[in-house]
Amino acid sequence: MQNVHCWGYSRNMVRNHCSIQLNCIAHRQIEGSLHFSVLPCVPTGVSVVLDCATAEAHVSWNASMGALSYVAYAWSRTFNFMSCETSGPVTHCTLNALICGDNYTIQVIAVGDECSSLPSQAENFRTVPCAPEVTATLDCYTDSVLLQWTPTDGSISYTANARTPQGLVSTCSSNTTNCELRGLACGQTYNVTMISYDGHCHSMPGTALAVASVPCPPENVESNLLCSSNSAHVLWNLGAGAESYEVHAISTDGQMTGCDSTNTSCVMPNLVCGSIYNISVLAIGHQCNVSKSEITTLHSVPCVPNHIQANLSCGSGVVDVSWQPSQGAFSYTAVAQGSGGFASSCNSSSTTCEFSNLLCGLTYSISMTASDHMCTSAPSHSVQLDTVPCEPHGIVSQMECASNTGVVSWEQGERVASYLVQASGPDGYQVYCSSPTTSCRLASLHCGQAYNLTLTAQDSHCNSQNAVSQLQSVPCAPTSVQASLVCLSNSAAVTWQSASGALSYQAEGITVDGTHMVYCNSSVTHCNLEYLLCGETYNVSVLSMDHTCSSEESLFTQVHTGEWHTRT
Repeated sequence: MQNVHCWGYSRNMVRNHCSIQLNCIAHRQIEGSLHFSVLPCVPTGVSVVLDCATAEAHVSWNASMGALSYVAYAWSRTFNFMSCETSGPVTHCTLNALICGDNYTIQVIAVGDECSSLPSQAENFRTVPCAPEVTATLDCYTDSVLLQWTPTDGSISYTANARTPQGLVSTCSSNTTNCELRGLACGQTYNVTMISYDGHCHSMPGTALAVASVPCPPENVESNLLCSSNSAHVLWNLGAGAESYEVHAISTDGQMTGCDSTNTSCVMPNLVCGSIYNISVLAIGHQCNVSKSEITTLHSVPCVPNHIQANLSCGSGVVDVSWQPSQGAFSYTAVAQGSGGFASSCNSSSTTCEFSNLLCGLTYSISMTASDHMCTSAPSHSVQLDTVPCEPHGIVSQMECASNTGVVSWEQGERVASYLVQASGPDGYQVYCSSPTTSCRLASLHCGQAYNLTLTAQDSHCNSQNAVSQLQSVPCAPTSVQASLVCLSNSAAVTWQSASGALSYQAEGITVDGTHMVYCNSSVTHCNLEYLLCGETYNVSVLSMDHTCSSEESLFTQVHTGEWHTRT
């Protein structure tokens, strides 16, 4: 039998609620005797050493009789609670993640087998000071930076450190809430960090603040004329510290233009033709724009041709181009750029030229440039022109035998609105079909005719050259079919007139009741139907065939076979 009597609170209450334990005695009855467990002694000699470099608190104490482990717990005046535990009877542990610039109270309890000790005597300590949050204001004219911050609790002085990635350093210190970084090099970005001091520890460095000094002015400005676009490519050496640049150009007649850039070049578009420009470059930093380059000059290009016209001759495919003269131009170049990447050009010292070699079936974009002795203007506005459709390719013709209809197909061409197929027979009969797709049907063809086909591609203005093919219509049905009985062999001799378009024939004999059928094939105009049954009447007809189709059956004729007689 075992009884435990406790006064105060349990171990969990110590850890979670920071209550005060008064007493704990455990006793149990073992074979008639009473056994007592004495609670561990209260830890003594509690001390705290603050590590300024890591902002951690190292807690130590004297060993307590009966302790198996220890718990040190601390709380701040801002109600931040933290603790550290030992995994055995060691007499130290470390508190980390402490709030900077705060006052903490710490106590230690000893943990035994069944009971915990009362808390040790409380000790107080203060954490490392907090680093201030800093703001910076750049003076563009003196190239200095004024730093300001809010004081942090317990700090008695402050130091600002400014450093560039290249190792340039500037510092200032103060026991107030501002100081000034002077003598900054132009075109640099300084990372500024603040450290506060409370007489014992320095704070951890604060969050770095990037501060840009005044940018250096651009040097070696050059301007190059881009003749094809009537624009100027301006280049300069890097102005250290500049975040962006502005290029300003003013023509002799007061026209202004410019461009912006975040690197060391930019293009100024839309120059006035025939002008002289004065060009300068301004370097801009985060807050300052006081650095300006020297001036350079630039002559613009001849003016762009206008009123471009292009006319197509459907018969020859030649394109004539004309335009209005341009101020200052000595010659002109017309460029025709095809939709498939094909290009052609013509040159002229007047205001007309012609293209005789443009490809069929393409849309061309035609533009003009004007030239003087040194430069060529930007291209003019382009005009669009469709060339003559290309001759169709891949023409295939075949017959639908049952309907005696010709089906013609072909490959799709570029820029084609529709196609026209014409079929002409040797008997003078003609038939047509048209289609916006890649096939059409020639109906009501005369039988047995070899038709000459022409296929033409059409757009809204011109026709292509003709593609040609041939089509053989369904053979005509044989005529004048006759059948004669050959008694000795019990067969029928069938004859007929030749049919137009036929390469071979097939004669067919069927009894009137449909129970027996015989055939014979021939490349001439007769054949024999054999193995006829006795005493039957056969309907005999003939059809003609070529390599593809068969004709309709001819009109039938009849033949009567003899009766079968037995000898008595």
